[in-house]
Amino acid sequence: MLGRALQRRSIYIWRDIPYTDKAHPRQMLDVVVPTAPTFPRAKLPVTVFVHGGAWQRGDKNGPFYAHVARTIAQSTSTLAVTMNYRLSPEVMYPEHIRDVLHALQWVHREIHKFGGDNERIVLMGHSAGAHSVIKLALDDGIDFPNCPQLTGVIGISGVYNIVRLSTASIFGSMALDPVFGVGVQARREASVLQPFAGGSRRLGTKAHLPILLLYAQDDFHLDDDALEVKAWLDSVGFTNVTSQEIPRVNHFSIIGNVTPDLPMSPSTEAISKFIRDTTTQPRCH
Repeated sequence: MLGRALQRRSIYIWRDIPYTDKAHPRQMLDVVVPTAPTFPRAKLPVTVFVHGGAWQRGDKNGPFYAHVARTIAQSTSTLAVTMNYRLSPEVMYPEHIRDVLHALQWVHREIHKFGGDNERIVLMGHSAGAHSVIKLALDDGIDFPNCPQLTGVIGISGVYNIVRLSTASIFGSMALDPVFGVGVQARREASVLQPFAGGSRRLGTKAHLPILLLYAQDDFHLDDDALEVKAWLDSVGFTNVTSQEIPRVNHFSIIGNVTPDLPMSPSTEAISKFIRDTTTQPRCH
């Protein structure tokens, strides 16, 4: 089996598995497998996590993200996959999303070897990672073809309105040039509120996809992004979209608190409940 397996009490970890042929050093993922329930057992659901970092930094083993997969695996009895992707300025949008797609395709092909169920995949991301996750989940197969079917999607403090981000004092337009290029049109097209604009694309089977949009009490302007996306998805026919504020956290601690070394945080509770609820119910087709 590819990768390097480590046992840490209640989990097994396979690290730095390439998810594409001729993989870039960033095109690697880790698989975390809980030891409970005991073997032999049925295949377990899978949660795939995508880190943030303004599309230009961040790592699956970075300070805010190192414990996410382990926590999810232990709190939900699911396999957890955490991935890296190529960063700007080496690549530009939408290559970050294409890497997430390639990782999902690897999971769909290979996760049975680790005891995972490729019929029950939840996709989750934080910040810029949430942008990639939601864009990919809402795509109808035109921009990102052959995406495996998802059981649920979680966006955590997601950056969904790229035009708004361009004018935010915390970031600014020039900081986004290496990611999206110059010009407002490219940033409009990169924003989440695009796939079904003008009725030119169809909802298909996605209308009933469970989507959870979490945001922090202190989250720059990203609470507005989450509420805007929820209102838009509701208006175009989505039936299972939930937004939720996590109290007493900021943009970083909302995910930094997802750790097994603390009492279960409100972030972990919300994420774990969603994963359990969506992976124990029959899928919508």
